[in-house]
Amino acid sequence: MNKRIAFFGSVGYNIGDEAIAVAAAEYLQKNHKNIEIIISTLQKGVIEGRYNNLKEFVINRSSLKGWIRLIKFISSVDIVVIGGGTMVQDKLGISLLRGMIPYIFQITVLAKILKKPVITLPIGIDKLNTKLGRFLAKRVLNYFDKLCVRDEKSMLLANQYSHRDKTDILVSADPAFMVGDVVYRDNYNNTSLLHDNFRFGYVAISLVNENIKHENYHEALMESILWILSNTLLGIIFVPMDRRDNEEKQVFKRILREIEEIDKSYLSRVEILDSNLLSSVEITNILKNAKLLIAMRLHAMILSVGYTPIIGISRTTKTETFLNEFNLPFFDVENYIKPDEFKKVVSQILLNDKNSEVNKNLERKRIRAKKVEVIQKTLNQLLDLGCKGIIS
Repeated sequence: MNKRIAFFGSVGYNIGDEAIAVAAAEYLQKNHKNIEIIISTLQKGVIEGRYNNLKEFVINRSSLKGWIRLIKFISSVDIVVIGGGTMVQDKLGISLLRGMIPYIFQITVLAKILKKPVITLPIGIDKLNTKLGRFLAKRVLNYFDKLCVRDEKSMLLANQYSHRDKTDILVSADPAFMVGDVVYRDNYNNTSLLHDNFRFGYVAISLVNENIKHENYHEALMESILWILSNTLLGIIFVPMDRRDNEEKQVFKRILREIEEIDKSYLSRVEILDSNLLSSVEITNILKNAKLLIAMRLHAMILSVGYTPIIGISRTTKTETFLNEFNLPFFDVENYIKPDEFKKVVSQILLNDKNSEVNKNLERKRIRAKKVEVIQKTLNQLLDLGCKGIIS
């Protein structure tokens, strides 16, 4: 009889969080035949409609009926797994009932009451800005039977907030690195979703709508897009890494209108990807096959690094850390980005010696491969620790 493991993250809208969950679940189920993983989601059809052999549980915490159903679900599983993504953060708002930390606190407390072991996927931990955030973080971080984080900074913050010994915190990397490398490898070169106007290749663009000074990067990005469309045969594909209409889709639509006003003929080579119709694996394929990725979103970078040249527009410490680690060019969105400087980097990558970019990507692939190796070891170790005495 299969043992049931429940993943509780924030899968539902954010494609990066989806990639983390499905990569970890697919890897574990392929390598441990006596387990069944159910991924909690914020909306129906996110997992079961897109991925074979993976199951979903739709969370509804807005009604008593939803809470009863949630309690029954937790009581029916053998292990509770929290993550991945940045699960300990309060920058998007927090109250006793709403916010990321209260959510994982509620799930963890229910699991402990029901005597279920609680472990985490490699999660991110941000600097906390509220007393409530720090209060809840201290407790939930100490409730975990095994805490795993995705980087050294998260480990240091976990130690600071919980006083949990550093040696008791497992440091790994983001499971999304495995997509296309270890799991879903057969889908790597499938770009059949794109129409013929992109037969000469394309530049992928991943932006963010929330808490961004758009005026600092907009002029530089627009000038570079127009340069690409007028000086090359490449197309432009805007890749929403969040499926909600009020996120970056709004930004992409504004840029599309500006392009149309300048030259309607360019529109045949510009597309906003419909991420509602695609899985994280299909989006990874499109990112990995781009001639260049211009990105703000961390997981757009993670899914493509080592395969695609990247120019980062950094908005957080975590993206800056990533870009530095992989020796990628980037601009800080907190400062005004000069259009000529940005366009120069774009043109150098697209027009200069291709062997140079190939060599750089080989080194980045080597770093990526090391991370993938660490993640696989971590997931096996977490399974052993969290399931000891449960899974034979």
